[in-house]
Amino acid sequence: MKRKCPICGVRFKPKHDKHIFCVRSCFRVDYNKRLREKSNTKPSFSCPKCGKLTKLNFDPRKNHVKWNNFVCPNCNYKNNSNY
Repeated sequence: MKRKCPICGVRFKPKHDKHIFCVRSCFRVDYNKRLREKSNTKPSFSCPKCGKLTKLNFDPRKNHVKWNNFVCPNCNYKNNSNY
């Protein structure tokens, strides 16, 4: 039974039941796409004072200035921890 590669659309005969892509390069394209999507997610901050969860619009590991100046929008807790 032939399958259609989700990346390039070529029909191919899989060697095993778990084969999804026609060639390794199509697998790499899909893998890199999933990695980019995963790395674009921003972390959340759980306030130790009020306990509410706030989605951050920046990465605290990359933007130290924003992280050091971050204040909880719910209770105005000042973050004192540094990376």
